[in-house]
Amino acid sequence: MDTSEDSCLFIAMEGNDTILLATSNSVNFTELSGQNIFGGSKIIMADTDKGQKRQAEADNGTTEEKKLKADTEKASESLLSEVAHFREECAVSIADFNFNKKRVKVVSDVKDMPEENEGILYWMMRDQRVQDNWAMLYAQRLALKQEVPLHVCFCLDPSNLLPLRHHSFMLNGLKEVEQELSKLDISFHLFIGETAETIAKFVGEKKIGGLVADFSPLRKPQEWVQDVAKAIPKNIPFCQVDAHNIIPCWVTSEKLEYAARTIRPKVHKQLGSFLTEYPPVTVHPHKATTKHEAVNWDEPMNDQKVDRSITEVDWATPGSTAAMDMLESFVKERLKVFATERNDPPKKP
Repeated sequence: MDTSEDSCLFIAMEGNDTILLATSNSVNFTELSGQNIFGGSKIIMADTDKGQKRQAEADNGTTEEKKLKADTEKASESLLSEVAHFREECAVSIADFNFNKKRVKVVSDVKDMPEENEGILYWMMRDQRVQDNWAMLYAQRLALKQEVPLHVCFCLDPSNLLPLRHHSFMLNGLKEVEQELSKLDISFHLFIGETAETIAKFVGEKKIGGLVADFSPLRKPQEWVQDVAKAIPKNIPFCQVDAHNIIPCWVTSEKLEYAARTIRPKVHKQLGSFLTEYPPVTVHPHKATTKHEAVNWDEPMNDQKVDRSITEVDWATPGSTAAMDMLESFVKERLKVFATERNDPPKKP
């Protein structure tokens, strides 16, 4: 038997047979099978597979490492479906979920719904998504409790027109919102005009019994909130839900913080109460009595008042689905090199 470096055999004795544990590529397993060595014992072919497997493990890492790699790949096969599964495991719907009411801040003077209530309106501003949105979930919770339709609106205020790149990206993302809401029997409305005026008009026409808005700390959205609060009927409760931060701003601290060392313990203190799973936004059982027409997206997309000097880009896809796909590709493909290559733009970690 040749024992040179390129054809070395590693064997073990088991009874009258010899088990081949490993061999170099230059050795032909078929030729070795059945040969008598070491006083009559034979190399058995069935065990050569065991040797190949052990050699492969030595070349490619331990069994545990391979299992971890396989589990990681399996877990990220479809991030969208996995996240949807986690929502369903959390609760059947928001009605069965223990919602933390500290997420809600009442803006109006009244808190109780009027007797004449034919719907709940969620005014979407900053958080332009359907799922994993506490403002959307709270609005559906109210609508389910009152057994009324749920409406969602977004306002394009002429005083806040965005450059084409931002404008187009946002509108295409809102298209996806409309499509997703349609499957859940929730109507989506795009208002074009002065924010307070258009919302107040809709609240009156549809006899909305409660208004929910998400939260933004910026001056312009804060002004809109105050204007809307003044414009809607005084008997309509109006509240905000911080759907952007894990811990609502008004809960984290009652004052303006200026140092991480003072706000950090306040954040850690509240994480246990607010860092929770999301229940799903589900098909709404109470449909609107009047037929809802789909949004004509060509009108806002072709608005000539939009600054078109900053053009659209083709490398960024809007919408929640594209965002989840990007997160999945980052975790699977780029996270492993992010620490070392994040500051090297050509490598695009």
